[in-house]
Amino acid sequence: MTEDARLNYIHEGFTPDQISEIEEGMKAGIDVSVYARKDFLAMQMRQIRKGLTDNLPMAVYAKPEYDWFQLEEIREGLSSYIDVKKYDSPEIPYDKMRQLRKGLEKEIDLTSYLSLEAGIIRQIRKALISDVDIQLYVEDGYDEEQLEEIRIALQEGLDIHQYVKKEFRGISLHEIVEGLRKNVDVSVYAKEEYSWRQMREIRLGQMHQIDVSFYTDPWYDYRQMKELRLGLEAGLDINNYVSLMYTAKEMGKRRLELMDMGSDSATSDKEIKSGASETVESRDGLLITISADEMEACVRVVDPSVQLTRKDVLRDLKNEGIVYGIDQREVDNLISGRTIQDTIVIARGKPAVQGENGYYEFFFRTNVDHSPKVQADGSVDYRNVDWFEQVKRQQKIAYYHAAGAGEVGYTVTGRRIAAKRGREQSRLRGKGFLVLPDQKTYVSIMDGRIELTDNNIEISKMVEFQEVSLATGNIRFDGNVYVKGNVGDGTTIAASGDVVVDGFVEAATIVAGGNVILRKGMNASGSGSITAGGNIEGKFFEAVVLKAGNDIHANYCMNCEAHADGEMVIFGRNGSVVGGAVYVVKQLSAQNIGNRAGILTRINVGVSEKMRREQREVEDKLRDNKMELMILQNAQADFQAKYPAEIRNTMEMYLKIDNAIFTKNKIIDDLMIRKEAIEKNIANTMTSCIVCSGDLFEGVLIDINGRKLKSNYAKNVTIRVSEGKIVLFANLFNK
Repeated sequence: MTEDARLNYIHEGFTPDQISEIEEGMKAGIDVSVYARKDFLAMQMRQIRKGLTDNLPMAVYAKPEYDWFQLEEIREGLSSYIDVKKYDSPEIPYDKMRQLRKGLEKEIDLTSYLSLEAGIIRQIRKALISDVDIQLYVEDGYDEEQLEEIRIALQEGLDIHQYVKKEFRGISLHEIVEGLRKNVDVSVYAKEEYSWRQMREIRLGQMHQIDVSFYTDPWYDYRQMKELRLGLEAGLDINNYVSLMYTAKEMGKRRLELMDMGSDSATSDKEIKSGASETVESRDGLLITISADEMEACVRVVDPSVQLTRKDVLRDLKNEGIVYGIDQREVDNLISGRTIQDTIVIARGKPAVQGENGYYEFFFRTNVDHSPKVQADGSVDYRNVDWFEQVKRQQKIAYYHAAGAGEVGYTVTGRRIAAKRGREQSRLRGKGFLVLPDQKTYVSIMDGRIELTDNNIEISKMVEFQEVSLATGNIRFDGNVYVKGNVGDGTTIAASGDVVVDGFVEAATIVAGGNVILRKGMNASGSGSITAGGNIEGKFFEAVVLKAGNDIHANYCMNCEAHADGEMVIFGRNGSVVGGAVYVVKQLSAQNIGNRAGILTRINVGVSEKMRREQREVEDKLRDNKMELMILQNAQADFQAKYPAEIRNTMEMYLKIDNAIFTKNKIIDDLMIRKEAIEKNIANTMTSCIVCSGDLFEGVLIDINGRKLKSNYAKNVTIRVSEGKIVLFANLFNK
């Protein structure tokens, strides 16, 4: 834009932001006359400009009656090649437009729901995408928050229907959903008389396996419930404060006092025995001593001339309060005169015995070793690895043995010492199972793969096939796929979880959200591929395209195109990477790289193109959002300069701008976090390297973070970048 043109726009009353948008349009070579009008806000201009730049028919919608939020939704819809005529009316608010657009992008027409609030339409859209039915609740007038919790529960396969009530707010339904998710008995608290905070305290108590009946009275407020719960979890005798007469603050004070008393009682035996004891002389010449903790009573005869009888001794002991644990043999020794002038222990108390802690008994192998065994030649045996543990539907998978009550103790004076109950274990978390009404027995609700991690059990769906061929057809499954035999040419396996194949794989396509594990290997003849969100593991890979979100492990790799966002490890004394191209972010480890014949082998280590692409995308989004934020802030400042707060705060456009600024700041914050994570990952690649413990053959093309080298023959080396160039270092191992 020439200076004269700029001055002309200024003279006509265009703002700097409007002029900036016109200038950007000129740079892009578009017809700026479509939007170079003073009655367009700069943000409206921006949406029209971006659409015209992308060759979208935005001129049709270049009308001031569309606010910039609506123009953005129309532009996004045109970019996605959907029928925007279903929502392009200026009368439809932008938030409803957004839901209709997102629905149409998934081939879902939501125009019949336009009379509903945008938030309700949003929940309908998400439910339809997830193939769950919330229509009944929509018709009954449930609000957005309620519908969201119902939808989430149904998506996770939780039986929420019996607990849904109009009287429950969304946050109350959330507590019910959390309870169902954690397999607690939600019927205890899914009641109208409880607030969501009271529900939470009861739910947490059930998860920690305490007796919540102590505080399920709805007259307790949630703070009182919390104090009672914390006391029970600490193993305290809450009878001291379990009463509605105490406020939550008073309960808290009593709970802390009880905890302090408990810590005081933890004094060592040595300290107790060194404390004060009570010594008295009976009328029969017996010196009777009771220890400070009343757990032991001793006697000594101080007047041998007195002829003692059993009755005398027992009477003297009783007179001093000694009624428990009397040793009758020592009484006999006293009256026989065998222990004159000797101090003897005449009675012993019984210490309280703490109950055994609760524990789980599992009915499946919890310690399956997923690690392949390294053989004598350094290669890895994939054939004999237990990759998973399977369970059947309705199979009992665990049983909880409750903590023992312990045994009551008594002092020699007969004082009762309360037993401390063993510590209960928290409930098992996870999915794919239910807890029977006894609240102890855990049962699988599906056939599938089971894993135990810490206190979490996860059962995921698994389907088995004897083989996969053109005769059986392609496999697409939301879960894990296990093939006992071979996978033939031209077939496809797509799974959201892991794929495990016992046999050989030919020129097939395997896509997994988790790991891909081949007990044997794969020869794709240049027309097969494996894509995994996790690891790819197999005995060998020949002429395969491999893409792993984590690592690639094999015994050899020949003529493959291999991509690993983690590392690639080729095991064994003959473990080789020969031919093809390898792209590894962290490290390549192999015995041999290349071969004597000089077959073209490319090794690329360090920053991946995927990482660079993500970095560019984030930076582009940051730049665009910062620019949009600046325009919004300038528009906000214009409103603030023109109108007092009491007027502008009632203006729809000003409120939209204010909300958009808040949203933009959040988007920018999230993008900055993502940008920092990507930059950290890129920085970590500065130590990426290649470890060749055998032969590095001549002619291997090496690229480490953009530094290139064509190898000469070398043996037992590590290759990395040092001082800006690729350097080979002799390994001190495997010589």
